[in-house]
Amino acid sequence: MLCEKNLKPRVLKTIKNYSNDQKTKTNHDKVPATVADHYYNYLISVVLSGFKDIPVNLYRAIVEDTDYYKVLQLPVHELIDQEFIAAFVKKGELTLVSADQNLTTDNSICITPTGYLVLSLLASDYQELGLEGSPSFFSRQRNRFIVKINVKEETFVAGNKKYERVKKCLENNFKHKFDVIVSWDPPGEKVCPSSVASWFNNRGHKTFVCHQKSSKKFNSSIDAPDGDSEKLFSWMDNLPNSINNDGESDIKKDILYIECRGFFTRSRVIKIFNIMKELLNSSENTGDEFWGLHVRGFDNSPVSWGLKEHAVINNDGTNNYTVILKHSEIIIQKCLSSSSRPKNK
Repeated sequence: MLCEKNLKPRVLKTIKNYSNDQKTKTNHDKVPATVADHYYNYLISVVLSGFKDIPVNLYRAIVEDTDYYKVLQLPVHELIDQEFIAAFVKKGELTLVSADQNLTTDNSICITPTGYLVLSLLASDYQELGLEGSPSFFSRQRNRFIVKINVKEETFVAGNKKYERVKKCLENNFKHKFDVIVSWDPPGEKVCPSSVASWFNNRGHKTFVCHQKSSKKFNSSIDAPDGDSEKLFSWMDNLPNSINNDGESDIKKDILYIECRGFFTRSRVIKIFNIMKELLNSSENTGDEFWGLHVRGFDNSPVSWGLKEHAVINNDGTNNYTVILKHSEIIIQKCLSSSSRPKNK
């Protein structure tokens, strides 16, 4: 039995004093790298100080063309179909994850935008599957195993020994089906993102369109902390509970808060971040204005950051980050689950 006293708390990792100077090329990609390494995002919130309404181009980046799709009872072997890989995994960016699975008690799957099919499997199902994997880092009892398959690999094609073995094992040995959510960023504007939904639908799988849910709040009397970045991070965490839509005449600071929930790809978040940075750089106010971007990940995805295995201890899937943008700097704070193995009593 796991001893909860030995479970370490969530870890906050802060990257400070990142210059916002366009000439600082060596550190310029730190924020995009953080965003690009986080694939499965279900909540985005944006905080703008000094604004009473959201700029049009930022609003469009947050809410327009953000539909995603849910496919019911999908066999995993469909995800290595050669036509599917060629059309959606190798072109554009495909992001897919099983829905409503508990990382502690259920199997879970995903396809990363980098082209990896990841299966997080209970020991009994892993043994029946017959593919090579590794024990879960967080399972001292070896009751969960992780299988990673690079479906973008050039040799992973029909007729190849490895491909045929994976296909045989998934078709014959693994009968589990998953409800999945999927989003596809096509390689060009002329290609419709819904093509991936049509592909599943044409294969006889029930497929539904899903819409993001958004809300906006404004307050003109918020007292925001100045200077200390740690206080600002803490203040932003509590902001959704403290802000309301009733403006007051005694203005301390205009604060606009926008929140969206659903399923957001990394390319969508990068787009939002880049527009925020451009707007801030072109802003005439160079004083104490700040903007914030908070992104929260799914707690049931098999991976959290990159191909890092997601912690399954008590189903604590903490993985989120906050970016604070100022005229002088950009500061990032990443919140992660502990990377320590649980100890036995």
